[in-house]
Amino acid sequence: LTHLHEPAVVHCLRTRYAAGLVYTHTGAILLACNPFRTYDGLYSEATMKRYWEAGSGGGAGGGGDNLTDDGSRGRLPPHVYGVADGAFRAMMRAFEDGHAGNNNAVIASDTNAPFADQSILVSGESGAGKTVTTKIVMRYLATLSQRYASGACSRSSRHARYTPASTAAAYDREGGIEQQVLQSNPILESFGNARTVRNDNSSRFGKFIEMQFQRSGILTSSNIDTYLLEKVRLITQSRGERNFHIFYEILAAADGGGVAAAASQSDKVALGL
Repeated sequence: LTHLHEPAVVHCLRTRYAAGLVYTHTGAILLACNPFRTYDGLYSEATMKRYWEAGSGGGAGGGGDNLTDDGSRGRLPPHVYGVADGAFRAMMRAFEDGHAGNNNAVIASDTNAPFADQSILVSGESGAGKTVTTKIVMRYLATLSQRYASGACSRSSRHARYTPASTAAAYDREGGIEQQVLQSNPILESFGNARTVRNDNSSRFGKFIEMQFQRSGILTSSNIDTYLLEKVRLITQSRGERNFHIFYEILAAADGGGVAAAASQSDKVALGL
């Protein structure tokens, strides 16, 4: 941008949005505009492969010069995959440089040594796509971990080779820690998400997700801390909004799988609703 001020930024975002480009870089920050539609291939395996290969070749997943599909030097388009890949590669570099303690530790054993910790902050107004973006980041990181754990990656120092997801299919079916982490999202959303006038699946709480990796790049565990739950929604909701999803899911199950509104009054009394 020739002039960095609000009108220029908004015009740039609007122009890119009209062209179907929902991601825009501004320094180290990635701006995302919710397209409210599905873009074919935006989060496909092929797209993930591009950022994976760029990162394994020493780039930062879209933050620097990388080989494009035609083999020329260029820059990958801004994408949340690039942010996730950059954090993963920075963590791995810290591990490989010997700044992250022993072989299996995540936190440095030497208090004077720098940590390998990386943080990704996802923020925005209601309906902007924070919940979906967080799940996309988690899936990308879990996929990288699966490559390492299943042997789908042949690694030499900082370099790795991408192979199709089918090679890790057997590992996926075994229900590794990656799948457990990803499958926890629907449970959290049932108890903490609700319909608002701006978003049918709005998170009514904050969460801090910690994914812990071994020095080998394999995901070992995950912690999810929740805070600031909108408890007042339990007793009152604004016009056009609903209570937390879990109550409607219970009523739907009580009605034999029908819609929540079809549950009888006796069912509601029996369930204390």
